[in-house]
Amino acid sequence: MKIAFNGVFADAAAFNKKVKLVWPGIGTAEAQGIGAGVKSFRTALEQAGITTVYSESPARLMYG
Repeated sequence: MKIAFNGVFADAAAFNKKVKLVWPGIGTAEAQGIGAGVKSFRTALEQAGITTVYSESPARLMYG
């Protein structure tokens, strides 16, 4: 995670201080690959020290 996204997550404490909310979420109706990817990304963020709020909704998430 330290080099992902141009290193924005390299300093977890500074990132957590600047960013108020990182909210990865999925709908349970999403394709398994997408859901697994979101869950993996959230796990990687948490392991790097980035605070997240995660949610799953019982349908598809709508993007707009």
